[in-house]
Amino acid sequence: RKQRCSAGEEKRPKKKAKKETKKAGKKNKEEEEEDEPLIKGEEAEMLGKIKKHVKEICDGADMDTLTLRNVREQLKEKYEIDTDKYKDKIKKIVDEVISAE
Repeated sequence: RKQRCSAGEEKRPKKKAKKETKKAGKKNKEEEEEDEPLIKGEEAEMLGKIKKHVKEICDGADMDTLTLRNVREQLKEKYEIDTDKYKDKIKKIVDEVISAE
């Protein structure tokens, strides 16, 4: 059904928003990620080492000048790893260490 505007133009009725439906038995992406192990073997071991070293870095650093880039560079030198792979996790670890102090 069409309506007319004051200028004589036809106006279409607004469409109703579609409701999102979940099919029983299917999981969304977030639920699937929750079912997977958080960290696997070697990565978990490396993150444990990283966390320990980040604590050491933060304990001996001037917090006014310490940056995430500095932390990643020190970790890269010590463990000879590509810190870009762990960038988000390193940020989270640094945030945890700083908030614990």
